[in-house]
Amino acid sequence: MLNSTTKWKSGEPSQEWLANQNYSKSAATTPPTWILQQDNDPKHTSKSTSEWLKKNKMKTLEWPSQSPDLNPIEVLWHDLKKVVHARKPSNVAELQQFCKDE
Repeated sequence: MLNSTTKWKSGEPSQEWLANQNYSKSAATTPPTWILQQDNDPKHTSKSTSEWLKKNKMKTLEWPSQSPDLNPIEVLWHDLKKVVHARKPSNVAELQQFCKDE
């Protein structure tokens, strides 16, 4: 899933986004099989987000700080940045569209 926002300054919007995903809706009735991997950004590790994840029975993968080299998605982000940069988006709408195209 690709989500784009410039408004997330705290954990609440990410909690809202997670609440709207199928995982949250099914976790109450079925054993959780998803494991959420996120970086150690403060909004992901805030007290409110940690409490929200626990309350909603969401498993998270423990992740060392400052370790992008261990995260396979970083390779994909790097490749996406190269391809999108080569297309030279001239505004945010083009940037978002080019990301979705790729």
